[in-house]
Amino acid sequence: MDNSCTVVYWKPSTINALDPSLAISIIASIMHVLFWIQVLSFSSLRQQNLIWLYEYIVFNGLLLVRFFLLYGIRRGEACLFSTAANIICYFEASSKACINTIQNYFLLAFTMSRYLRIVCNQNIYKEKIRVIILLHFLIYTMSGLNIIVQFLTGWTDIWRAPGRSCDILYESVMIQIFNLFIMYVIPVIMNIIILALGIIHVSSTYGIRSEQIISIRHRRQRKLLWQTITFYSVWLILWSPNTLVFQFTDDTSTFAIYTSLLCYLEIALDPLIIAIIDLRFLMSWRKIWKKIHRQQRRIGTIS
Repeated sequence: MDNSCTVVYWKPSTINALDPSLAISIIASIMHVLFWIQVLSFSSLRQQNLIWLYEYIVFNGLLLVRFFLLYGIRRGEACLFSTAANIICYFEASSKACINTIQNYFLLAFTMSRYLRIVCNQNIYKEKIRVIILLHFLIYTMSGLNIIVQFLTGWTDIWRAPGRSCDILYESVMIQIFNLFIMYVIPVIMNIIILALGIIHVSSTYGIRSEQIISIRHRRQRKLLWQTITFYSVWLILWSPNTLVFQFTDDTSTFAIYTSLLCYLEIALDPLIIAIIDLRFLMSWRKIWKKIHRQQRRIGTIS
């Protein structure tokens, strides 16, 4: 074996334990491809008010790419030169935390936008486009800088072990708690507060005397609120365990592998959940089905 390179690999037990995650990731990739084909095929789905969800789905795709890339390298026992091995190691250790942080704040931005639509009847996507651009800039830069600064200051380092995934090693428990608050606790608590305020507003009839107006307003607002709560609840149940666990253990520990399985399951379900809670997706599928049925009838008539 060439001594000038380092073999990057996982233990056989780790590869076997990751087989269910591999299967679900393949299914998730197919679901995402079908989802984007649907979005690109129908102009009714290319709406500004779905921008946060679409970007969230894009980063789901990046997580899938990350998984397949690392799985291929480590299962194939690639022999890498030190520079390439270090790049892969830093990428493996930090990319998931960065992507998770960005996605958490995407969901928070989505919830805030829905809240403004429900309570203030304000379409922030058209009326506050500069705010949307600023939020994107802050989410991307702050998520990246948080990780970069911690490496540069020595608050975190890279943990390596033969046959295991590279991981972030924290200087102290306080740094771990800080990261947990920035990445998970703050966006989750703010999301729950905003959703609770939305529920209170929808339940209120203060200042409205017409029963018809109340009924129409509540129907529309409850629909928007239900869509947001449904999507966020599934995320909270399936995504949260892995987000919490990987702060305290590496990706190849038994507990982390099982919680990551839930994470990839959520990635597979996301396109389906969005399609179910948003009637525009169901209508586009209905149009596709009608076209297929019409084409089948034409073929039957010709034959």
